[in-house]
Amino acid sequence: MRWQTWGSVMAVVVLAACGGGGGDGDAAPRGPASNNAGNVDVRSVQLPAGLGCDRPDFAAALLHAINEARAQGRSCGAESFGAVPALQWNTLLGQAAAGHASDMASKGYFSHTGSDGSSSADRIRATGYQPRYHGEILAHPQGSHSRPDQVIAQSMASWLASPGHCRVIMSPSPNALGAACVKQGQKAWLAVDLGS
Repeated sequence: MRWQTWGSVMAVVVLAACGGGGGDGDAAPRGPASNNAGNVDVRSVQLPAGLGCDRPDFAAALLHAINEARAQGRSCGAESFGAVPALQWNTLLGQAAAGHASDMASKGYFSHTGSDGSSSADRIRATGYQPRYHGEILAHPQGSHSRPDQVIAQSMASWLASPGHCRVIMSPSPNALGAACVKQGQKAWLAVDLGS
């Protein structure tokens, strides 16, 4: 896992990313068998209060930013990627991301490992989503980077500048994502779960 700090002394964005991969199949399905269950038109998504970093259009804006990045070929470190298909919003992946972002914010930590020891795959499967592929990227914007108009732009710029985060965003494997962002004072916790 990589931890990187971006920004100045006054404003910092902290990131973490893990690669994705198929699950190991050890968790018994608890919900829909289809991994497309939960895919919805992002225009119909209204995140509950407190899960969009004070930005009413958070879900649509984040999905647009990630799909815009995926639409262009780019290098992620030493690895080159061509344009890849756009992702859809998935409410089950959004539930997993919301639970993790809320947990990190309420307990004041920043990690892919949940306070209960769960992995991103555990949290995704707990919603009923059974991934063939999963990936998770996190951001922890602070200071001016945590403003509603800055969270997505600053997180995207930092993710794309980091080879590990960039590879997760540019992977052709996922077809959907869900995300949430919890803000407390001058800090925000952003979790994005991708899957197929």
